[in-house]
Amino acid sequence: MNDFLRWADEKGVKAEGIEIKEAEPGAGFGVFSHRVHPPESLLIRLPHSLLITAGSVADIGKYKTIIEMNSEKPKPFELLTLFFCLENPDDSPYGPYLRILPKSFDTPIAQGISFDVNEIPLITRGFYELQLQELETVWEKVQNLCKNSGFEVEHEKFLWAWHVVNTRCIYLENPTHPLIDSSDGDTIAVIPYVDMLNHDPGAQGFAFYDKVRKEYCVRATKTVADEEQVFVCYGPHDNVRLWIEYGFTLKENPNRKVAIPQDLLVALAKKVGVAVSPENISTLNDAGQPSTIYASDEGPSWSLSTNVQILLMSREELKRWREIVYAEENPRRRSRRKSDDGNEENERRLREERSILREMLRELVTSIRQRGEKVSDFGFGFSGEGAIASPVARFWMSDAGGNLQSSAIPGGGTSIQGWIDQVEKDFDKAFVSLDLLLGEVDSDQIEITYEGRGKMTSLSSCFAQLLHKTQTLHHALSRQKTETVALREELVTAQGVAQERHKEAQQLLVQVHSLQCELHSKTAPHESDMIKKKLDLEINAFREEVIPSLKLEFEVGFVGKFQTQKKPK
Repeated sequence: MNDFLRWADEKGVKAEGIEIKEAEPGAGFGVFSHRVHPPESLLIRLPHSLLITAGSVADIGKYKTIIEMNSEKPKPFELLTLFFCLENPDDSPYGPYLRILPKSFDTPIAQGISFDVNEIPLITRGFYELQLQELETVWEKVQNLCKNSGFEVEHEKFLWAWHVVNTRCIYLENPTHPLIDSSDGDTIAVIPYVDMLNHDPGAQGFAFYDKVRKEYCVRATKTVADEEQVFVCYGPHDNVRLWIEYGFTLKENPNRKVAIPQDLLVALAKKVGVAVSPENISTLNDAGQPSTIYASDEGPSWSLSTNVQILLMSREELKRWREIVYAEENPRRRSRRKSDDGNEENERRLREERSILREMLRELVTSIRQRGEKVSDFGFGFSGEGAIASPVARFWMSDAGGNLQSSAIPGGGTSIQGWIDQVEKDFDKAFVSLDLLLGEVDSDQIEITYEGRGKMTSLSSCFAQLLHKTQTLHHALSRQKTETVALREELVTAQGVAQERHKEAQQLLVQVHSLQCELHSKTAPHESDMIKKKLDLEINAFREEVIPSLKLEFEVGFVGKFQTQKKPK
């Protein structure tokens, strides 16, 4: 490490009050502060000449010759991988840097772990499949480049080089180079010293390229305390994405989430003894509620609880599942039950659903452990009491296991995931464009650039939190909308019944009066005549009271209309 630090100092790296040392056992190196750094202060400044890009590699004689001997141009990632395959630390200008690079990686690909992609969550499954395809493509391209130029690379060396680039490259827009295939863009670079920064969602460091000074910099977005490790954020990745791409997971990761497919939910229900019929599955489809487990919030999510409730319904209950689901969910409706027996029955059903849900989640955790034991037969296990053998199972357990067992399953889901993905892409594009725009600011106004990038970091953090809250609100609103429709139907029904009862009461009153008059006319004719006279007097009094006011109202309307017609046009 001392040789590397001397080399970095000779190459013009500026990092006052910063040191590189072991972060923690098994975590490799990290960047630490040995003094207090206030917000907006520059932590690291690195000259452009030290950046390892595809263009800088193509300008090195050996690699320029290799490219020219091949008919097909390499892409940036392919050429950087080839660089780390062929570069010898003993005679390379980057020797001190190459010597401190990790000798191994903890990703599933580096560890040689073979598993069914169905073992990882749907959210990251597509990413992993694409990564495997790209790995094969880069390997074929590197083999062709070496074969045509007289070099030979072993697959083990290639895997190490590929991981160096994949885990340490940083986003950077580079100019096009005549020897590089930039059809998909050239936006990566390996940056010594800066690539020692570790990941944290609440990072206090922001990395950027200063186009004015031609330097790559890291700026503090908030106060960095003495002896505190400096972090940057690699992106809003959940633990499975971090494990697949970088080989580590975070114990407290706010981006953790696992989507449980419907077929898995049904299988778990059957596993714990629930008799699931095709009608239950059809109703589950109609409800369209996601079953997503998050690492935040408390208690079973409404959507997951609703899906379990539907799976437990009988055929008769499925015919009115909307009424049951929303009546059971709304505590105000429960409080309006007519009998205490009904309330007790509802509470019993609720306890039964929660018990079934806990059993299903416990079965999920057990299945994961069993899969881990099977994978351990191939020698990829983890030692230690109670350790889970499979890294896939380890991810599931670290990401969801503890929360599953404690029923810490938050609300929300992924019904608007497509929209969120598009918004994130648009935000990323705008973020990069704004960063490039700030890089165009004149050197005499560089403070504007620094301040703007600091604000951009805060904006990015707020945006991530906003998306998470949007998902939660979306599902809360969806639930309330459905409840509102049910309440409206209930209100209309109640109003109709009330109107019907009112008319029935009026009709009954008329019949009672008619019977009374008929009875009095036979038993006491004079009393019947008195009742009729009294009714006539009351009607006449009512008319004398109401008619003048109605007449006045009519006359006022008539005068107003007459005056309007008389106005000159």
